Amino acid sequence: EVISDILAITGYSTTDLFHQPPFKLRDEDTTFEAVVEKLYETPFYPVAEHMHYIDDEGPAFDRGRFILKQLATLSLENATFCDLGFGPGVLTALILQTKPNWQGHGVDISHACCDYAQKLLQRKGVANRCQLRVADFRSLPYPDNAFDLIVGMEVFEHIPQPEIGLREALRTLKSRGYAITALPVQLPLKMHLYVFESVDEILDLHRSTGLQVIDFQAKEYGLGKKKGTDTFALSIKETS
Repeated sequence: EVISDILAITGYSTTDLFHQPPFKLRDEDTTFEAVVEKLYETPFYPVAEHMHYIDDEGPAFDRGRFILKQLATLSLENATFCDLGFGPGVLTALILQTKPNWQGHGVDISHACCDYAQKLLQRKGVANRCQLRVADFRSLPYPDNAFDLIVGMEVFEHIPQPEIGLREALRTLKSRGYAITALPVQLPLKMHLYVFESVDEILDLHRSTGLQVIDFQAKEYGLGKKKGTDTFALSIKETS
């Protein structure tokens, strides 16, 4: 299904899909603006991100599994959620398909991702219940207390100061609203402008920003010659 979705959205042939040039971030491309220009705004970036979901044992697929687990426990009938850094839109579509009475919003810094994700939502038949925007999630175009749920799966490590992004996200979350997040540990990719050194550091980030973690998982993955740990959390925004 992943491959058929990608081919339908892009018009690529299978040969085209598997013969794209590699991304080339240079050592000096260390600013958020440089990563946006050299990586996130390239036409193939959302495709490459979508392809991660082919591996049903990989971290991308497990993000979807974790979200589905949490959606099954949340007693929210007509909720509004926001997906931060939605990328190809796979998880946004998953939530909307699972919760047919919910309304969605999403922000991503990439015009390429926004265009791609909109097409994916249309293909899945859920675009009429979601509004996607190009925006920096450190300055969200939403009022305070707008959402019942925020989703940030592998996004906060892409900015130099994750706490700033998480606090801004929580500004838009209702009191006692929920946050579903995923963050990697010791995964120093060039696109990761902040590297979390331990699981404890991630838990401390949640607590320091006013989140009470109510479900937490950590899982180790082999990433080529490297190993990395992904963490998944369901949290609730504490009242001030």
